[in-house]
Amino acid sequence: MKENKTKNNKTKNFEAEKYIKFIVIGLIALFVVSFGLYLVLRNTATYVAKVGEERISEAEFVIYLEQIKERMIAAAGEDVNPNTFWETKIDNKSALEVAKDQALEAARQQKVLLIKAREAGVSLTDEERKIIDDYFGNGLKAQYGTMGAARKAIETQTGMTLAQFKEFFIENQIINKFQSEKISAIEVTEAEFEDYYNNNPDIFKKSALRPEGEEAVWVKHVLIPTIDLESGEELSAEEVEKALQTAQEVLSKARSGEDFAALAQEYSADNNASQGGDYVFTKGIMDSAFEEAAFALEPGEISEPVKTQFGYHIIKLEEKISEGQPVSIRCAREYFEYDGMTMLVYEKYSQMVEEWTKDYEIEIYESAYNKI
Repeated sequence: MKENKTKNNKTKNFEAEKYIKFIVIGLIALFVVSFGLYLVLRNTATYVAKVGEERISEAEFVIYLEQIKERMIAAAGEDVNPNTFWETKIDNKSALEVAKDQALEAARQQKVLLIKAREAGVSLTDEERKIIDDYFGNGLKAQYGTMGAARKAIETQTGMTLAQFKEFFIENQIINKFQSEKISAIEVTEAEFEDYYNNNPDIFKKSALRPEGEEAVWVKHVLIPTIDLESGEELSAEEVEKALQTAQEVLSKARSGEDFAALAQEYSADNNASQGGDYVFTKGIMDSAFEEAAFALEPGEISEPVKTQFGYHIIKLEEKISEGQPVSIRCAREYFEYDGMTMLVYEKYSQMVEEWTKDYEIEIYESAYNKI
């Protein structure tokens, strides 16, 4: 369990905004398995734009628009009034116009990816199609009682016939498959990553527990709990003593040179154990005893067992990070929140998509588009 005083907060990737287009591209696959969201799908006989030979229906466009509007409202802060926000001016455009522009670009990219997937000959296997067929047959029947009821529900909620909706689903599975194949084929060299790191220092200055680039430390740690992590209740005296013995055992192994990340994966009860027990954090975030011990270490040093409200911790200091400075290139590469090599893979993929998209102009059907 995190020692973070706001431990219920999920780790946030501060570069997520940079890749929002790919999150949006994947949204349809999410929508089509969540019937509660189908209400956003409306009249598929109305089209708002065209990319190549692929048309963008009003229903598809609204999916992107609603997601982008939700993101914009969240970014605007808790005090924003959603009833008036959409008239707010952003670069001489209303917030609604900005949202529509972004939604149109997301839909455009989706259609470009569909075109490129078809050009590449990407298709579903017999097994994948069998799963889809079963879902649109037995799965829907089980959910609605009869196929007649399923057809009626889908038509009412989406404006699509069952066949149209199934095709919509299949197309987006093909796009997802195409993206996965392209991304998995991208290679990043150490030289490329070093250039990326050196040219983008601001990317590596902030993280969830270092939100403003403050002075910070990068540590790995192992937590041996002295409480029940589900209930929060203290363990018995005997169990606490056993926890201390285990912590001492881990310390001995760590100081004898065993891989610390592997020890975290084997022994730690913290929720970052699978990531090697890593934290990059500034002052005022963690349990005070944990913080004091971590900041007192020198790089490479390993602490004695540190007792906090959660249990005993063995802490290894990887690096000290000065205020306003990016983390080291090693931290940028290894720390799960950055995972810089993967970040660069998606950067390359982003560039590929941008190049593909340049080849396809979008034709907007103004009458339908302006009504939304």
